[in-house]
Amino acid sequence: MVAALKKHRKHLCTVAVVDKLPKVEEQAEDDFEGYIVKPISRENVSEKLKELLLTPREETKHHVFVIDDRANALKAVEHTLDVKGFGVTIFTEVGEAIDRTKEELTDLLITDVNVPGISGIQTCQQLKANPQTDPLPILIFTSDPSRENVQKAIESGASAFIEKPFNPKALTAKVREVLDISQE
Repeated sequence: MVAALKKHRKHLCTVAVVDKLPKVEEQAEDDFEGYIVKPISRENVSEKLKELLLTPREETKHHVFVIDDRANALKAVEHTLDVKGFGVTIFTEVGEAIDRTKEELTDLLITDVNVPGISGIQTCQQLKANPQTDPLPILIFTSDPSRENVQKAIESGASAFIEKPFNPKALTAKVREVLDISQE
C-alpha cells in the first residue's frame, strides 16, 4: 500500500507506528522512512517528524556495487547507503557484478561471503587477479567472523569485512572508512 501511494506522490514521507522496532532487513522491505514506537505522544511524533523532514539528505559522489543472493539483505544495504547519499547498484549474481566492474566505474564492491556459485572470497581473488579491477576496494559480509574467515577475507585481498546481520551505522562507518571519507 505504501509503495502504491509513493508511486503517485514521490515526496510522501511515511512513518509507521509500531509496538517494537522491526529488524533492519524488515525495515528495508517496508518503504517507511521512520518508525514511532508505542506508546505514542505528541512529543515523540513531533521529534520523529522533525528528524525526517529537517535532516538534509547526505550526498556523496561514491558508487557502491552490492552482491548478495538474499533480496532482503540487498534491500537493507541499498536503503542504508542510499539515505547516506551513496549510489548503489545491487546484484544477485556474481558473474554480472564482475562483468559490470570491468565496464563501469564503481568505488566499492560489497559481497556476501556465501553467495551461490562463487564465494565472496573467490570473487575477491578473481577481481584482485585482474589489473583492471585490482584497485577496487572490497568489503566482505560474513555471518561467521571467526579468525579463520577474517584471515581468508584479508588474504583474498578484501579491504575489510563486516558481520551480518549488520548495524546500519556500523555499515556506513565501515564504507566511509574503506573509501577514506571523512565523517563530517
